[in-house]
Order: sequence, then structure tokens, then C-alpha cells
Amino acid sequence: KNQKTGLPSFIKKENSLNAISFGKIYPTAQDQSGLELIAKQILNEVAGSLKIENPAEQFSLVESLTDEKEVTHVKMRQIFHGIPVYGGDLIVHLNKKDNNVIVNGNYYDLLMKDPIELEINQLELINTVEEDIIKNNKSKIVLTKDFQKILAPIVQKYIYPDENGREGRLIYHVSYWPNIISKWEY
Repeated sequence: KNQKTGLPSFIKKENSLNAISFGKIYPTAQDQSGLELIAKQILNEVAGSLKIENPAEQFSLVESLTDEKEVTHVKMRQIFHGIPVYGGDLIVHLNKKDNNVIVNGNYYDLLMKDPIELEINQLELINTVEEDIIKNNKSKIVLTKDFQKILAPIVQKYIYPDENGREGRLIYHVSYWPNIISKWEY
């Protein structure tokens, strides 16, 4: 169990029908849509134990990989009203050899209503980050035009859960590269 939220953080399911079908229907990790479907079906199988109402709407595929033991790991990100939940990731481990499934990670049972949309001008947000970097002598901003295109700032919207994982607030996460060596996260 997660100590803060009280929700399960690890579940193992032996002889999962979805793990068996994974081995037969989707034998490779290259089929991303098939992996997402299988992962959502598995989350649906364990939804009661995890206290998840609708895995198909609450989670989406982030990435997957298959290791040297032929276990496929499918990372699913929690979504709340169309916005990713910061730190809300479950990983579905599919072992087609043993026909078992392990699900682990953190997720949140958010009770809040629709997140309030804050109109934030992304250019102003990036300018504030640049001013902070310059003002506090964190780094010099020296990027050629070519690198400015490659290392453009990234602004992402998230729901950030509170300490108990029941309420959350809308935040903006900024990744900023003032030069080719430094990366700052806000």
C-alpha cells in the first residue's frame, strides 16, 4: 500500500487471460495500440482492488519496452479530465512465458471537481523562467538559433495531487534549456 494515499501499489495476477492473449495476439512490443488495449483490459480486471472506476478513460499509454527476459513493461499515465496527473503512473508488467501480470506504481483517487482552467500565456511563463535564471545567476542563456529550435522550452499542464492524493490543483511544468549543458525544471 502507498503510505500516503492508502491505495494498493502492487498487484500480481496469476494466469491472467489478458497475459495469455498478449502472448498469442500481440506477440511484440511494437504494436503500441494493442499494448495499450491489453494494459487497459488488465487494469479493468484489477480495477476493484485498485479502486479505479474506469481505466479506459483514466489511463493512457506513455511507453513500453520488452526486457531480455521477454517481459513487456507498459507504462500508463493517469489522466484526470483530459489532463495528466503528476506522478500518477502505473506499470503493467506482462510475462507471456508464465502467463502472469504484475501492476505497480502510484495513482490517485482524486475527488475534486473539474480543474479550473487558468489562462496562462506560455510566452510570459517562459519569460519569467528566463528572468529567474538570469537574476539568480543560475546559468547563462547562450543558444544559437539552431539550438533554440532543438531545445525549445516545453510547457506541460498537469494535475498535482495534494499530500493525501484526494485533491489536486492545476500546475504548469516548464523544462528550459538556457544552453546545451544545463536544463532547468520549474
